[in-house]
Amino acid sequence: MHYIHQGQCCNAGDGYFGWVCNTTNGCFCKQGQTCQKTLSPNCPGHCVDNPWGIGCVDEKHNLAFRKPTSQSSTEGGNSYPPSLAVDGNNSTDACATTNQENNSWWQVDLGGLYVIRSVAVIRPNNCQTISMYIGNDTTQQGNIQLMATCSFEQTVDPPVLARYVKFSKPGLASLQLCEVIIRGYTYPYNTAFGKTASQSSFIRHNNVNWTAKYAIDGNTNANFGARGCSHTQNENNPWWKVDLNATYSIYSVTLVNRDGINGRHLKNIEINAVLPNNTFNHCASRVEHLPHGGTVELPCNSAPVVGQFVRISLTHNSPAPLTLCEVMVKGYKYQGK
Repeated sequence: MHYIHQGQCCNAGDGYFGWVCNTTNGCFCKQGQTCQKTLSPNCPGHCVDNPWGIGCVDEKHNLAFRKPTSQSSTEGGNSYPPSLAVDGNNSTDACATTNQENNSWWQVDLGGLYVIRSVAVIRPNNCQTISMYIGNDTTQQGNIQLMATCSFEQTVDPPVLARYVKFSKPGLASLQLCEVIIRGYTYPYNTAFGKTASQSSFIRHNNVNWTAKYAIDGNTNANFGARGCSHTQNENNPWWKVDLNATYSIYSVTLVNRDGINGRHLKNIEINAVLPNNTFNHCASRVEHLPHGGTVELPCNSAPVVGQFVRISLTHNSPAPLTLCEVMVKGYKYQGK
């Protein structure tokens, strides 16, 4: 890890990140400001919420520390429980250990969605290759093969939005993990707030045009009468779209459904990130309707997906309205590679 202590943040507006817009080091910085890089547990001064990088709490903190864990079995009864791998003790004398069994596994629940940048593993001697899964489906086995080295750090590139990290060992074997250290950061900020939105149509009700802007006004009130929701006509394949004014790496989209019986229409949802050349990058789908008056975050299936626009549409077989009381898009300005 490079320790850089002071310098000029990139002069490109909120949302850009890195040391002079370098994605390897630094904080999320505010335009024209200087970030002081220290080893204190925060990014002082002039950084936006949820910074990462040298001196920033989310990058330094182990996301897995003392979080709930589970494993396929425990050797010696309860002598080597799964919690030993997230207790902050890097010693190889006390490790989470399964029985000798087929397809042994260990898993940590981070308790929420995090953007995961790297995973470090400490194991005892004579280590064999294991697999790792990072995602939101607890039934999955490892799909990332890790090196046989006992102590290593695996960079996750591009970073993944996930709640669970799982290790597995194929065949008849015991899985031992002495410590698991997960680096990353919390939610990106809402990039859609106050931007320009459009939709396939709108209704006029109580002398108000219920246009697309009401879904990104910061008002999460699910009561349609509170003037906080967008609303299209009854039509085939209605859509709503926000222009983020720049290309973003998008991790998730949160929707607030209207309350009451008319909340039944928000189902068969398709969410895409769209590039300026009209290339669609699929983010997420949902068949069942959102809870009436409920808020649901839909992580992008292959996060991050890249686009300047976020388009939400319904794929009903019959005409229906699209009503959105709030849309929140979590992401960061795209830096490319």
